[in-house]
Amino acid sequence: MAIWITSDLHWGHASIISYCSRPFESVEHMNQVLIKNWNECVRPNDTIYVVGDMALCSYKEFEPIAKQLNGIKYLIKGNHDHYSIGQYNKLGFTVFEEVKMKLAGKTVRLSHYPYWLPWYKRLFAFKSQLRYPERRPPKIPGEYLIHGHSHAKYKMAGNSIHVGVDANNFYPVSAKEIESWIAISQKPWTYEGKW
Repeated sequence: MAIWITSDLHWGHASIISYCSRPFESVEHMNQVLIKNWNECVRPNDTIYVVGDMALCSYKEFEPIAKQLNGIKYLIKGNHDHYSIGQYNKLGFTVFEEVKMKLAGKTVRLSHYPYWLPWYKRLFAFKSQLRYPERRPPKIPGEYLIHGHSHAKYKMAGNSIHVGVDANNFYPVSAKEIESWIAISQKPWTYEGKW
Protein backbone atom coordinates (compact mmCIF):
# COMPACT_ATOMS: atom_id res chain seq x y z
CA MET A 1 0.00 0.00 0.00
CA ALA A 2 1.51 3.27 -1.15
CA ILE A 3 0.91 6.87 -0.13
CA TRP A 4 0.28 9.53 -2.79
CA ILE A 5 -0.08 13.29 -2.52
CA THR A 6 -1.44 15.82 -5.00
CA SER A 7 -3.18 19.18 -5.14
CA ASP A 8 -4.90 21.79 -7.28
CA LEU A 9 -6.65 19.39 -9.64
CA HIS A 10 -9.45 21.94 -10.18
CA TRP A 11 -11.81 19.34 -11.65
CA GLY A 12 -14.62 21.03 -13.57
CA HIS A 13 -12.84 24.41 -13.74
CA ALA A 14 -12.62 25.51 -17.38
CA SER A 15 -10.77 28.77 -16.67
CA ILE A 16 -7.80 27.00 -15.06
CA ILE A 17 -6.83 25.68 -18.52
CA SER A 18 -5.95 29.14 -19.81
CA TYR A 19 -4.96 30.57 -16.41
CA CYS A 20 -2.23 27.95 -15.96
CA SER A 21 -1.60 27.12 -19.63
CA ARG A 22 -2.75 23.54 -19.11
CA PRO A 23 -2.45 21.43 -22.29
CA PHE A 24 -6.12 20.43 -22.52
CA GLU A 25 -8.67 21.05 -25.26
CA SER A 26 -11.63 21.34 -22.86
CA VAL A 27 -12.64 20.89 -19.25
CA GLU A 28 -13.97 17.43 -20.12
CA HIS A 29 -10.57 16.49 -21.60
CA MET A 30 -8.80 17.79 -18.47
CA ASN A 31 -11.17 15.90 -16.17
CA GLN A 32 -10.60 12.62 -18.02
CA VAL A 33 -6.80 12.97 -18.08
CA LEU A 34 -6.69 13.78 -14.35
CA ILE A 35 -8.87 10.74 -13.56
CA LYS A 36 -6.69 8.50 -15.77
CA ASN A 37 -3.44 9.80 -14.23
CA TRP A 38 -4.80 9.42 -10.69
CA ASN A 39 -5.87 5.80 -11.28
CA GLU A 40 -2.62 4.89 -13.09
CA CYS A 41 -0.82 5.61 -9.82
CA VAL A 42 -3.29 5.07 -6.99
CA ARG A 43 -4.51 1.52 -6.34
CA PRO A 44 -7.74 0.81 -4.39
CA ASN A 45 -5.86 0.15 -1.10
CA ASP A 46 -3.40 3.04 -1.47
CA THR A 47 -3.80 6.27 0.50
CA ILE A 48 -4.01 9.60 -1.28
CA TYR A 49 -3.97 13.10 0.18
CA VAL A 50 -5.36 15.95 -1.90
CA VAL A 51 -3.76 19.10 -0.52
CA GLY A 52 -6.60 21.41 -1.52
CA ASP A 53 -8.48 22.84 -4.47
CA MET A 54 -9.87 19.54 -5.65
CA ALA A 55 -12.92 20.61 -7.68
CA LEU A 56 -14.49 23.86 -8.84
CA CYS A 57 -17.80 22.55 -10.09
CA SER A 58 -21.08 21.70 -8.44
CA TYR A 59 -21.30 18.73 -6.10
CA LYS A 60 -23.60 17.03 -8.63
CA GLU A 61 -20.99 17.45 -11.39
CA PHE A 62 -18.12 16.21 -9.20
CA GLU A 63 -19.91 13.18 -7.77
CA PRO A 64 -19.43 10.94 -10.88
CA ILE A 65 -15.75 11.98 -11.03
CA ALA A 66 -15.17 11.15 -7.36
CA LYS A 67 -16.77 7.72 -7.77
CA GLN A 68 -14.11 6.81 -10.37
CA LEU A 69 -11.14 7.62 -8.12
CA ASN A 70 -9.13 4.83 -6.49
CA GLY A 71 -7.73 4.92 -2.99
CA ILE A 72 -8.40 5.77 0.61
CA LYS A 73 -8.92 9.49 0.15
CA TYR A 74 -8.13 12.49 2.36
CA LEU A 75 -8.68 16.16 1.58
CA ILE A 76 -6.74 18.95 3.25
CA LYS A 77 -9.04 21.87 2.52
CA GLY A 78 -7.95 24.68 0.24
CA ASN A 79 -9.51 28.02 -0.59
CA HIS A 80 -11.70 26.50 -3.34
CA ASP A 81 -13.03 23.49 -1.40
CA HIS A 82 -16.58 24.59 -0.60
CA TYR A 83 -18.68 21.45 -0.24
CA SER A 84 -19.86 20.53 3.25
CA ILE A 85 -17.93 17.98 5.32
CA GLY A 86 -20.89 15.62 4.91
CA GLN A 87 -20.76 15.97 1.12
CA TYR A 88 -17.03 15.23 1.05
CA ASN A 89 -17.62 12.21 3.30
CA LYS A 90 -20.31 10.92 0.89
CA LEU A 91 -17.77 11.24 -1.91
CA GLY A 92 -15.34 9.07 0.09
CA PHE A 93 -13.04 11.83 1.42
CA THR A 94 -12.05 12.40 5.04
CA VAL A 95 -11.43 16.13 5.53
CA PHE A 96 -8.73 17.95 7.51
CA GLU A 97 -7.40 21.51 7.68
CA GLU A 98 -3.80 20.26 8.05
CA VAL A 99 -2.03 16.94 8.56
CA LYS A 100 1.39 16.14 10.01
CA MET A 101 3.28 12.94 9.25
CA LYS A 102 6.81 11.55 9.15
CA LEU A 103 8.59 11.10 5.83
CA ALA A 104 12.30 10.32 5.50
CA GLY A 105 12.54 10.64 9.29
CA LYS A 106 11.39 14.27 9.15
CA THR A 107 8.21 15.94 10.32
CA VAL A 108 6.19 16.97 7.29
CA ARG A 109 3.17 19.27 7.39
CA LEU A 110 0.51 19.02 4.68
CA SER A 111 -1.24 22.34 4.14
CA HIS A 112 -2.83 23.76 1.02
CA TYR A 113 -1.02 27.04 1.63
CA PRO A 114 2.72 27.62 1.20
CA TYR A 115 4.79 29.60 3.66
CA TRP A 116 4.53 33.36 3.44
CA LEU A 117 7.96 34.60 2.44
CA PRO A 118 8.85 38.09 1.16
CA TRP A 119 10.55 36.76 -1.99
CA TYR A 120 7.25 35.23 -3.15
CA LYS A 121 6.41 38.60 -4.69
CA ARG A 122 9.28 38.09 -7.13
CA LEU A 123 8.60 34.38 -7.76
CA PHE A 124 4.89 34.43 -8.60
CA ALA A 125 3.50 36.27 -11.57
CA PHE A 126 -0.14 36.12 -10.45
CA LYS A 127 -1.41 38.31 -7.61
CA SER A 128 -3.87 35.56 -6.70
CA GLN A 129 -0.91 33.40 -5.63
CA LEU A 130 -0.13 35.93 -2.90
CA ARG A 131 -3.57 35.69 -1.29
CA TYR A 132 -4.40 34.29 2.16
CA PRO A 133 -1.27 35.24 4.14
CA GLU A 134 -3.29 34.64 7.32
CA ARG A 135 -3.80 30.97 6.37
CA ARG A 136 -0.14 30.26 5.68
CA PRO A 137 1.56 27.93 8.17
CA PRO A 138 4.43 29.18 10.30
CA LYS A 139 7.90 28.18 9.18
CA ILE A 140 9.29 25.76 11.76
CA PRO A 141 13.03 24.88 11.59
CA GLY A 142 13.59 21.28 10.54
CA GLU A 143 10.00 20.79 9.38
CA TYR A 144 9.08 20.27 5.73
CA LEU A 145 5.92 21.68 4.18
CA ILE A 146 3.98 19.89 1.45
CA HIS A 147 1.64 22.37 -0.22
CA GLY A 148 -0.25 23.40 -3.32
CA HIS A 149 -2.05 26.69 -4.04
CA SER A 150 0.66 28.44 -6.05
CA HIS A 151 0.25 26.67 -9.44
CA ALA A 152 3.98 27.29 -9.84
CA LYS A 153 6.21 24.88 -11.77
CA TYR A 154 8.82 24.29 -9.05
CA LYS A 155 8.71 21.02 -7.10
CA MET A 156 10.94 21.94 -4.17
CA ALA A 157 12.37 25.16 -2.75
CA GLY A 158 14.22 24.85 0.54
CA ASN A 159 11.95 22.87 2.82
CA SER A 160 8.81 23.59 0.76
CA ILE A 161 7.56 20.75 -1.43
CA HIS A 162 5.00 21.66 -4.09
CA VAL A 163 2.73 18.76 -5.10
CA GLY A 164 0.36 20.66 -7.39
CA VAL A 165 -0.49 18.89 -10.64
CA ASP A 166 0.87 21.83 -12.64
CA ALA A 167 4.38 21.05 -11.34
CA ASN A 168 4.08 17.27 -11.60
CA ASN A 169 2.89 16.56 -15.14
CA PHE A 170 -0.71 16.24 -13.89
CA TYR A 171 0.05 13.16 -11.77
CA PRO A 172 0.01 12.52 -8.01
CA VAL A 173 3.42 12.32 -6.33
CA SER A 174 4.38 9.25 -4.32
CA ALA A 175 5.57 9.54 -0.73
CA LYS A 176 8.67 7.59 -1.81
CA GLU A 177 9.51 10.26 -4.38
CA ILE A 178 9.00 13.00 -1.79
CA GLU A 179 11.29 11.12 0.61
CA SER A 180 13.98 11.07 -2.08
CA TRP A 181 13.59 14.85 -2.55
CA ILE A 182 13.96 15.35 1.22
CA ALA A 183 17.05 13.09 1.31
CA ILE A 184 18.67 15.02 -1.56
CA SER A 185 17.90 18.36 0.12
CA GLN A 186 19.78 17.26 3.24
CA LYS A 187 22.99 16.31 1.45
CA PRO A 188 25.79 18.87 1.55
CA TRP A 189 26.36 20.40 -1.87
CA THR A 190 29.49 19.33 -3.71
CA TYR A 191 30.68 20.14 -7.19
CA GLU A 192 31.42 17.00 -9.19
CA GLY A 193 32.38 18.59 -12.53
CA LYS A 194 35.69 19.87 -13.77
CA TRP A 195 36.90 23.40 -13.04
